[in-house]
Amino acid sequence: MANQQTSTTVEINNMAEGSPDRGEEREPATPLHTGVMPAVGVGKISITPSETGLVNAVDIAEGTDEDDAQDASLTTQETHEADAKPAPKTEVAPTSLPNPKTVFIVEDTAELIEVMDATLSRLGFQVTSETHGAKAIETIKTLTPDVILLDIGLPDMTGWKILDAIKARYKALQATDTTVKTPPIIVITAYDDPANRLVGKLQGIFSYLIKPFTPDEVERVVRSALGMDKDKSKSGDAAK
Repeated sequence: MANQQTSTTVEINNMAEGSPDRGEEREPATPLHTGVMPAVGVGKISITPSETGLVNAVDIAEGTDEDDAQDASLTTQETHEADAKPAPKTEVAPTSLPNPKTVFIVEDTAELIEVMDATLSRLGFQVTSETHGAKAIETIKTLTPDVILLDIGLPDMTGWKILDAIKARYKALQATDTTVKTPPIIVITAYDDPANRLVGKLQGIFSYLIKPFTPDEVERVVRSALGMDKDKSKSGDAAK
């Protein structure tokens, strides 16, 4: 039985798979429709065959589209994060009074003077201080403070002697001007005993500031002496 031979013509195509000259279907060159790369807004896209003929080179020109996605506004999450940021802190300026009150401090401990000075200056008061009784008596001859903080235990004399000098000074002023008033005196002492309170009552002092004290106590007693806290009970009641 004779063998039957069938010849088949084989077409050899030298074009590589994916070459632009081949007639097969190819995936779209732009990544906008592939579903693989995220969609981005682009301007100009130019497609040129690569030297191998296997992968197309894609050049994207940025910044040519008015609706460029890179220029889009913040996302909702980014907007919330921006809104959640705390506002920058601002420094609190010292309180300024329209008519600053003057406070005279007589105290021999430098650290206590610094605490009282810083506290009262922050509130807008003008502060003058002395550490010795003799200098305090000289200062009171020319100074007319609105309130006096007077330490009882000084190196050169007692605070009671300074109090006598203060009274004499204002008695002389009131002889010619009846509108002049003796400033409230706040006694600074480490002894909160009945004997000292009795002396203070007889001397007509306004209140006591017992060592050790806090800046809040200094503020409270000075504001009370100046009548700045009408709604609070005056600390002077304790001296009555």
